[in-house]
Amino acid sequence: MATVRNGNGRPAWQRITKAQREAFLELVRDGADRPTAAAAVKATARAFRSLCRHDPDFDASYEEARQQGRKAIIDELDVEWAKRSKTNDRLLWYRLVSYHPAAAWARSNRVSLEDAEGKALEIKLAFDPADAS
Repeated sequence: MATVRNGNGRPAWQRITKAQREAFLELVRDGADRPTAAAAVKATARAFRSLCRHDPDFDASYEEARQQGRKAIIDELDVEWAKRSKTNDRLLWYRLVSYHPAAAWARSNRVSLEDAEGKALEIKLAFDPADAS
């Protein structure tokens, strides 16, 4: 893949200043995603993705900030869910399913039925072939 360069020949990830990096990480810690945080510091998400590939220290800082941001989102969702749990709020439900570990079951299309010991339940259907005709 070709490296995107500006007029002075430096790749975009090399033009990200220390101040932009710090502001970007702070926004991510507060729950912003990479494109939103990058736009807020006047850079691109692609430039920050390249920076992560080329700078292992920044990549580690970004991953740490991302985990903190995810926790911030989950905490915010817990508060909102408590406030609005009696309403039919589709946006809140979408965010819960997307981020909250307690709603992970809704992200799967697989169903698992188990007994108290964790063994798979056996389901028997009573079927009389004479009823099928």
